[in-house]
Amino acid sequence: MDTSACYLINTVGLGSLSGDTNISICRPTKGVFTVAFETVQPEVEVVVTNNLGQLVSRNHFANTKNIEAAIDSPPGIYFVTIQITGQLVKALVKE
Repeated sequence: MDTSACYLINTVGLGSLSGDTNISICRPTKGVFTVAFETVQPEVEVVVTNNLGQLVSRNHFANTKNIEAAIDSPPGIYFVTIQITGQLVKALVKE
């Protein structure tokens, strides 16, 4: 994975994740994006909404360190909500 467009998210956003969870997410994207955690997460929910707050996708993952997901919608600004034990919201631009 090319990490030149990846950003480390250090438990910040419109909410927070508990513990020492560091997340990196690559953006902008052509549709596919990757979320990488420092450690294996037992349970993760990734929710993508558009700029109107409409649900684009909701996926659940178990025992994972890396998640690859896709936005099958037109280019625009999307919000990725990552829920582990807390919640983190991050904007993502699809080109």
